[in-house]
Amino acid sequence: MTAFPALLAEGIMPWPATALWQSLLYTIIFGLLGILLVAFGFKVFDWLLPKVDVEVELAERQNLAVAIVVAAVVLGISAVIVAAMVG
Repeated sequence: MTAFPALLAEGIMPWPATALWQSLLYTIIFGLLGILLVAFGFKVFDWLLPKVDVEVELAERQNLAVAIVVAAVVLGISAVIVAAMVG
């Protein structure tokens, strides 16, 4: 059945993969879901800062400070999504 029955009983792994194809399918599904959620989170961040045009600051002005803030936002959103998916 599975090597981790205690984890299943606690609800940590609610969808145990019993075959390799199931593991790959779950990886693809959760990977795409994570990418969509990160893109949505970045759009919300962009919407919350109407005074800063991120595309112009990065592409035309090559503003390093905006690039660092955007990278921090994307990493922060990713960390929240990973924590929500795992736990």
